Amino acid sequence: MVRVSMLVGGAFLSLAGSAALADSYMEHTLLMSQAPARTWTSGLMQRKEYEMPFVGKQTVITRVDKGVEWTLNPKTKTYEETPIALPYQPSARTSGVSREESTSDASEGEACTPELKKLPGARPLAGLSAAGYRMGCRETPRDGMVVWLASSSETTTRIQRDLAQFDKAYSKAQFANYPAKARGEMEQGTMMWQRLVGDLLPRQTGMGKMPEGMLLAMEAESQEDGKVTFYEVIRFSAAPIPASLFEIPAGYAKADGKQSFGSAGGAVNMEGLMDALKGLMPPN
Repeated sequence: MVRVSMLVGGAFLSLAGSAALADSYMEHTLLMSQAPARTWTSGLMQRKEYEMPFVGKQTVITRVDKGVEWTLNPKTKTYEETPIALPYQPSARTSGVSREESTSDASEGEACTPELKKLPGARPLAGLSAAGYRMGCRETPRDGMVVWLASSSETTTRIQRDLAQFDKAYSKAQFANYPAKARGEMEQGTMMWQRLVGDLLPRQTGMGKMPEGMLLAMEAESQEDGKVTFYEVIRFSAAPIPASLFEIPAGYAKADGKQSFGSAGGAVNMEGLMDALKGLMPPN
């Protein structure tokens, strides 16, 4: 599951030198999600709740301060504990594809002149007024990606700052087992990918500069399939969050390790998965 917080831009401030952290709550839609997903973040702790067709209801509590991630299964009242730090495995530098092959493949693709356009008017989202920006190719004006951004405010700026802070700390924790040089490369690559997918995408592709602002929605548009919403914020808050939300609830037992990762009750709901996939198919 892609971490939705990686889509929120903003300058990173170190834990030691920043202002007091603002707790944040975000409720948002996700593609294929059967109900709105919810995310609570407080310092180096984060809790996510979501429900997917082939997963069911699950809660993931990430404790960067403890170096662990707990995946709770409400149906079985069990949890799995996984270390955040990944085992170090040296990877090959070569991809097996020659430069000539890569260049040839790229030259066979359709021409694309990157283009960024601000949409007229504004759209109300999560109680805010959002401005739309369409990214795509000049040659295919009916295909592209639309992002909706809220103008910066004291609350949105604090939330952006603290989510970026959590993401950077999480990235460092992931590669704690790596040698210093490899760790630095992996951390840099992860943060670069987060920025690329987030607010710096237009600058990386030569489309122009995307203005500052919190991402409230992301949509794909195509002539064949119409509009598909990948992400849309329903509500958000910077109110204090109880510390108990980031702990394993009473009555939960540690799983025996036989359950399938990401499954509800230890078995993938294939019927639910197929129904969800059918729902994504364009009409005839």
